[in-house]
Amino acid sequence: MDKQDINTLITRSEAITALLNKALADGADSVVLPEGYRVEDLEAYKPERRYPRGEYLTTHWGDYLAYLTGQEENYTEPACFVDVEHMVTVTYLDHNNGTGHCKNTARYDSTKTEIYKALGKHTNAALKQRDLIALLEDWGDDITACDKDGEAIPTAEAVQLLQTLTVEKAKRIKQVQGDFEHERTLSEQAALKKEGRIVAELRITDPLYQGTEKPITVRYKLVLVVAEDQFALSLREIGAEANRRVKAEELVESAKKALHMPIYTGSYASH
Repeated sequence: MDKQDINTLITRSEAITALLNKALADGADSVVLPEGYRVEDLEAYKPERRYPRGEYLTTHWGDYLAYLTGQEENYTEPACFVDVEHMVTVTYLDHNNGTGHCKNTARYDSTKTEIYKALGKHTNAALKQRDLIALLEDWGDDITACDKDGEAIPTAEAVQLLQTLTVEKAKRIKQVQGDFEHERTLSEQAALKKEGRIVAELRITDPLYQGTEKPITVRYKLVLVVAEDQFALSLREIGAEANRRVKAEELVESAKKALHMPIYTGSYASH
């Protein structure tokens, strides 16, 4: 390639560059370039980006709101989306009513509090007797054990009841629970109640998710199944779906109170 060819390439490149810059200045959406030419992004060589982008991640709701409170005034049309089903919130600071790049985001993934997490590990699965005892011993100040009538049982007594639970006792308890107590005298009913007393339910009053504020009371039913020479225990959260929705509504309401951007329920995907 001689000098004249090189000068020709330089001249053409300068002309193409000028046309490309003009197209960008005029707001063109696309441009045709000759084959063999490449547009190089020079952003990495500049002190600042053309536009802000990145992702803030947290599992603490209070920190999430604090971050957005400090950021939203720098943007014209941010938008927040609360996914009630999955307890996830995503905010697009550069949403701009759907015309923005949606590349500057903040995401909150809900994380259960320690006690709610501890109970969740033993829910809807086979529960060993020693694990249930350990759960009460570790969280006795936060968990309330109740009998089948809803009366609270002191933690020490609840632990003792569970420690002394045997197959024979479990069978007697199931028999007592199936008797027609209304046909018995008050003294017989009292004797049966004492004989058949067992931890039937666990309760906690807790915010459930880190950084949320409103505590709710969650009930766990202790299921006792007896079959011949063995018994099985399991825990089931009563109204789990309703509990989750109560907390999701709290996220929506607190976001509306703390932020000045639109708050939507659901999720949003930018294409």
